[in-house]
Amino acid sequence: VALYRPPGYEREKLELFQSILNTHLKRVVNKKAFVIGDFNIDMVSPIKYVKTHAIELLNNMISLHYVICNKDTITRVESSSMLDHLYTNILDAKINIAYVNLDFSDHVTMIGECIINKNKNNNTKGDASKKSPIKISETNYDRLKDNAAKYYLKSNNLNINDKVSDFLQKFNNIVDISTKSKTIKGVNDKQKWINSKLKCLLVRKNIWFKKYLKDKENNNLKEEYEYWRAEFLKYKQKCKEKYFTNKFDNTKNNVRKTWSTVNELVYGTDKVKKAEKGIFMVNSENELKGKLNEINEYFAMVGLELIRKFEPSPVITQRLCSSFFEFNLVTRSEVLLIIRRLKNTSSSGLDGLSARHFKAASEEVAEPIADIINQSFREGIFPDLLKISKITPVFKSGDKSELTNYRPISVLPTMAKIAEAAAVDQIMEYAERNHLLSASQYGFRPRSSTSSALFDVVTTIQGARDRRQNVLAIFIDLSKAFDAVDHDLLLLKLSLYGFLGTPRDWLRSYLTNRQQVVTHNGKHSDKSCTGAGVPQGSRLGPVLFLLFINDIERIGLEGRLFMYADDICLIYSGVDRSRLQAAATDDLMRIHNWASQSKVTINAKKTKFMVFGSHVSNLRLQLGGHNLECVPVFRYLGIHIDEGLSFEPHIDCLLAKLSALTGAMRRISDRSSTPEVRMMIYRGLFESVMSYGAMIWGSTKKGLVKKIQVAQNKFLRVILKLDSRCSSKTIYDNRDISKIINIIKAQKVQHIYNIVSLLIHTNSNITSNCSNYTRHSCQIMPAKPETTKYGTRGLLYSSSNLFNSFMQKNPNLNHNQVREMLKTTAQDDNFDRTIMYI
Repeated sequence: VALYRPPGYEREKLELFQSILNTHLKRVVNKKAFVIGDFNIDMVSPIKYVKTHAIELLNNMISLHYVICNKDTITRVESSSMLDHLYTNILDAKINIAYVNLDFSDHVTMIGECIINKNKNNNTKGDASKKSPIKISETNYDRLKDNAAKYYLKSNNLNINDKVSDFLQKFNNIVDISTKSKTIKGVNDKQKWINSKLKCLLVRKNIWFKKYLKDKENNNLKEEYEYWRAEFLKYKQKCKEKYFTNKFDNTKNNVRKTWSTVNELVYGTDKVKKAEKGIFMVNSENELKGKLNEINEYFAMVGLELIRKFEPSPVITQRLCSSFFEFNLVTRSEVLLIIRRLKNTSSSGLDGLSARHFKAASEEVAEPIADIINQSFREGIFPDLLKISKITPVFKSGDKSELTNYRPISVLPTMAKIAEAAAVDQIMEYAERNHLLSASQYGFRPRSSTSSALFDVVTTIQGARDRRQNVLAIFIDLSKAFDAVDHDLLLLKLSLYGFLGTPRDWLRSYLTNRQQVVTHNGKHSDKSCTGAGVPQGSRLGPVLFLLFINDIERIGLEGRLFMYADDICLIYSGVDRSRLQAAATDDLMRIHNWASQSKVTINAKKTKFMVFGSHVSNLRLQLGGHNLECVPVFRYLGIHIDEGLSFEPHIDCLLAKLSALTGAMRRISDRSSTPEVRMMIYRGLFESVMSYGAMIWGSTKKGLVKKIQVAQNKFLRVILKLDSRCSSKTIYDNRDISKIINIIKAQKVQHIYNIVSLLIHTNSNITSNCSNYTRHSCQIMPAKPETTKYGTRGLLYSSSNLFNSFMQKNPNLNHNQVREMLKTTAQDDNFDRTIMYI
């Protein structure tokens, strides 16, 4: 526990400090701990209540079994008392304290060494700064391919579970004989660029600093100290530059290692270290095992607990599709294509087989995997070994000791992903062919994205405001949406869409008897069964969830519905305020009833509504007896939408992110890196954040967009090592970089082109003179706007006019040519000549 108390002896401040200290001490009850900090309390103060408070502080620490380690030591030259304190409750340990004068602090620096019983902790032997030896494995993927060709991986006359087990065992053996294990020496925790010469310079600098402290009036000592300090800093910078230059040269052909080096360069080595905190704070391996089991049980049961709160209720039993789904057998070439589409990652499920293993031996494993998938489809059985998930808890926010503040990240066996991909391709083709999915659903479906959903939501609101109508938007939050799916209800709904017989048996087998294991630092929990939800980290799970909530559009909602997976938005527009409220109230009642029937929990606290219009105020809405909160700003799919549609709150948040990235760049701007790496940092860390949803918020005032442009210029000056006073034209000359204003225009044109060419899923009403023969030279005919703010400057109208101008100047281009032309012209400083500014 590290604390700092600002100077001052007001009673209120002293009492507040004691209260804060007690709060922190409660968090480490029954744990080995140190309490350190600059308390700024004069232990021998002549002020009575200050001295009394100091004594109370010591007594309080003693009552909690803490002892002070630095007794009777003045830690600041100008003070006559001990201002810096070091306490511990490790009473059986040996504590050694050393005091050092450092040039960057006016306090004496304390260095503490805690020696705990050596018999209980083998890690204390030798140099405490060294890590234990590390065992690593390296797979020769060329040898893996050759070895896989020598083995017969196909199994005959076995049931599906035995066949999968036999295949995985054989393939694991092939991976083992293609992998070499070696033990490397534990590395020191020091910075890797520190060498012996730098250490010598540091010692020399400190020697002269100590001499200077003894005689501060001696200018010769001061000059000598400043000389060696400058030499030390100059050589330190040189070491860093050489280290990162060599590291980038060695990793230039490995994207993953290059990004690891970029993170080390930007954030430092501590970024990749994970300390055992929060829910993993334990004192022994047995405690860790128990904690892992507790966490696993929580994640496995959280969805089922939500479902059990609902009483059984009647559901729709009317057939929703006249067709019937049947699995088609897959071919070797189809499996080969699925394997090649896998991300080239080294992460693996509990079987230890990663996508890289399957991709390396794709030609050899495609046929036996196709045989397994086809038998699985024919028998309606999903193999048990492919239903085991490996869970890693990842902290979200809040109190780290609360399980509810952790998100489970699931990793499935790679072979399960291949089998699921084969099923998803056929299920999605059936759903699209029979128009099963609601047009209001934008998530996890082909030709759709958050950009499509945001474009349609914003243009719907702006269109109503342009017609001088009031607008009401409700954003509905579902609790643990993917975890709290009732399997029986899901299978019933799927049967209404034509999933019957063997396909339904296969889906039931896929959903039931699933198991998961929580892992942490190489330790595993026991297996727990999940009784509800769709598998996370899977290809098929999100598709099943879409079909599960798909019937919400059939409950007769008056508002316009927009969904991106479980993010639900309802929009109402009209002149009459009372009519808006009545329609919204009726819809919320219908949604509440639908949620009860589907056993879906709506989080009323996180469900919000917004009002767009000056004549609508004091509007009251309820959902399930809970009052909903009216908010002026709501973050929807990563974009902050405000009641005035100015997007100023979003730009403020974006500027804060971009400023933080620029600050991080400044800290490492002098460290050497190649131009290619600098552009990689720009594309991956800055441009990706800046350009997300640019066409949505880019319709705001020019002054706000200019702020983003200024932030972009600052970052590029830093990353390209340009003078801070150089003109913006110099930044973009002869470089493959687009200004944000050009990115906004290009995104708008590309989106309208995609709509007209039927390349994306959308619900936008766009009128054009296009046909199949004139699509590449067509013109959009936007409705004539009534206002300036929401009409001519609105997203739909400005995008349409930009598209028309672009197609006039660049007719008869196909899809790829349009994309390439937009990319090229967006990098042109004279973009306005190619596409007129709207």
